[in-house]
Amino acid sequence: MALPETFTQFARTAAEQLRWKKARPLVEDELLTHLCDQRDALMAGGMDETVATAESLRLTGDPYEIGTELDRVHRPKTPKLLFALAALIALAGLAFTALVSFRDYELSYFAVHQSVALLLGTAALLAAYFLDFTLLGRFALPLALVFHAALVLLSLLPLGGFWLFRHTYVSTHILLRGLPPLLPLMFAVLLYALRGRRGWGIFSALTALAIQLLFCSRIPSLTDLSFLFLCNGALLLFCAHSGWFGLGAKWETLLAALPLAACTASVLVLGASWFARQLAIVLDPHSYIDGHGYQTVVLRELLQNAEFIGQGGMGPYSAQHLARWEGFGMVDLQAHALTLLVHRCGWLALIALVTLLTALLVLAFRRCRRQESMLARLVSYAVLLSFSAQTLAYLLSDLTLLPFSAAAFPLFTFGIKTILLNMLQLGFLLSTLRVGSVVRDKDVVAGLVRPRRRLRVSFTWEKA
Repeated sequence: MALPETFTQFARTAAEQLRWKKARPLVEDELLTHLCDQRDALMAGGMDETVATAESLRLTGDPYEIGTELDRVHRPKTPKLLFALAALIALAGLAFTALVSFRDYELSYFAVHQSVALLLGTAALLAAYFLDFTLLGRFALPLALVFHAALVLLSLLPLGGFWLFRHTYVSTHILLRGLPPLLPLMFAVLLYALRGRRGWGIFSALTALAIQLLFCSRIPSLTDLSFLFLCNGALLLFCAHSGWFGLGAKWETLLAALPLAACTASVLVLGASWFARQLAIVLDPHSYIDGHGYQTVVLRELLQNAEFIGQGGMGPYSAQHLARWEGFGMVDLQAHALTLLVHRCGWLALIALVTLLTALLVLAFRRCRRQESMLARLVSYAVLLSFSAQTLAYLLSDLTLLPFSAAAFPLFTFGIKTILLNMLQLGFLLSTLRVGSVVRDKDVVAGLVRPRRRLRVSFTWEKA
């Protein structure tokens, strides 16, 4: 049945009363649906179509009053509590950096760097928050293709580094080290661009996952490889289980799960001896004190001699290590900030920090799971998985349950690139909570459509 012009005019007039422009299409659709349902119900009772249309408008009310009431309801929802939790974690990181670095005058500039990192990160967070996460969906395919092509080019850089302008040496490891936390978000953007692509979509997603893993292997970091594989695998299985590619949920889940399972099994089989050696280091690091077990011994001594509140003591190896590296304390701050936090401030400080970040992640997940837009879900889940993986890896590393270093503890540990990228991701996450309730995937896709302007030239032989 055709949509009456009076219904369209009524819905448009009511929607124009809303000051939040992003909510107008959603309100207009809801009003049109309500008017049509009410008209159909009246017609089912025996009323003529013209009379039912007029009666439906009368029963609905005045469009200006309805629009004014809806304007009070549809407002951008600022997640104030999440902002406060993120600010507390970031300020705690700044305070701890100042506490450690100011004990040595030569290291005081690290606190300045941390302040600059937080200022830049705050600017990135606010930019992502107000620019809106739907930009990632509108340019999903070109953005994902350019990003993964850049990963391929960066992977071809020399392994150690290269000279720039003869006098500047660029370390490849330092240049690429900050990118892994951003990879799950870009993988989510690619997954959104592959909707309805059927088998080619799954193949493209697996290819992108392989590119990201090869990029991480160039750094190299086993922690990044492991948790990147888990994050991206979870996102891919989530899309497959939702029937995102157009083949049906069962077939998509099977096609996505089989390569992931085969890759996991092959790594466990081929690296069995290596995993056994790492497990031996964790269980008995003193047997490997002359090699890879030395770092584990030092960290474990600092943890064992820590107090619940206040600075703890040291063991024989940790005392020698700190005396030897007293002038280079920021190396430990970058790699094992949580261990130093426990040693300098006590276990209570670690418990408070982990509680703050856990509250941030849990509250964000509970709100994001109610998103109706697939783009909002993918963006929010990618950021939450990235933060959760970084947190878990850093905790396991600093509690000496992993015999190697992790990337970073989100929003807390030192590093301009790490803080900048993590706060940028947090801005997109908070943006989904701000406007995700009025975003629909069809609106994001429609945003790409633009009218084509053509130059029309009328030519006849008579005019010639």
